[in-house]
Amino acid sequence: MDSATSTLFTADELDALLLGLCWTMEDEEPSVATAAATACEKIAAMLPEPPAMELERPDPNPDDPSGSFWVPFLEAAAEAETRLSLTYRDKAGSGSSRVIWPLMLDSWRQPEVIVAWCETRLDFRVFRVDRIQALELLDRYPVRRQVLMAKWQLREEQEQ
Repeated sequence: MDSATSTLFTADELDALLLGLCWTMEDEEPSVATAAATACEKIAAMLPEPPAMELERPDPNPDDPSGSFWVPFLEAAAEAETRLSLTYRDKAGSGSSRVIWPLMLDSWRQPEVIVAWCETRLDFRVFRVDRIQALELLDRYPVRRQVLMAKWQLREEQEQ
């Protein structure tokens, strides 16, 4: 490994740095929290742009109650850091509309869920894929996905 290559961070190293900075942003000492936030912004600015993708939204498939036809589109939208307008049916069957910033698909849960930042709730939420009624592409979200992922991971750890 040459010296130029060894100075570049791997994706895992960047994730670890961002997670550590998110922890530090929670510090009670304002100067430390501010320094961590500034460092996080600088690292996020250095991240490569998400790949340009041609995202083709599937049509809803009433014959597939699992909603699995949405999965490739949701994964691509997360990778491209693209906001989505979502029409969703809650557990009582009531519909709602949200604008989300998809982060990742959690296929460990059954049914599958998309983890996202919800503009309506100004918080992280999970949405069951089988309850999605419609999706529309919007623009790129204003925060890098890796930063949001680190903040979500921190939140998950604090709740345990």
